[in-house]
Amino acid sequence: DLNAPPHPDSLRGKEIAGHIKAALSAKGLYEAPNAESADMIVEVSYGIGPPHVELHEYEQLTFGTPGSASLSRAGAKPEGVVREMMGYSEMSYRVVLREKHMSICARSNPHGNEAQPPEDIWRVQVTIENESDDLRGHLPILASAAMDHIGQNTNGPMPLTLRDDDDAVRFIRKGL
Repeated sequence: DLNAPPHPDSLRGKEIAGHIKAALSAKGLYEAPNAESADMIVEVSYGIGPPHVELHEYEQLTFGTPGSASLSRAGAKPEGVVREMMGYSEMSYRVVLREKHMSICARSNPHGNEAQPPEDIWRVQVTIENESDDLRGHLPILASAAMDHIGQNTNGPMPLTLRDDDDAVRFIRKGL
């Protein structure tokens, strides 16, 4: 199943854990030696949404010959014929987009008190929407965007603007 999260001991699971540990370390948060001594439990979920289509519209110059009803957009003009700009034509094209998302949630560690559900301490949600269907390649970018907001609630998904070569993305890819 492509949408199933990887097993934590798998290579992919370790890769994702490394991205998250690096992001947490930027805020001074490190893995506890054992689950019992941990102050909080960090849960991560991520995925890629179904494709959706957006229609982008633009205007294109149209040319024609004066006094003629015919318009042309491309091609060589016949010799001796003068072409003039006649106006604009509305054009459109389709773009297939996919949303990649990540949520990092810190919950209080119940320390053996299973009667009470753990409380959320903070939750960071980030998204990227573009034409790519490569979730794995976007996970370091998502983790680097989340890194700046770890320790606070984002109150829903955050749009982000990052380049693949930003310092924060390089930090996450480098890991601990």
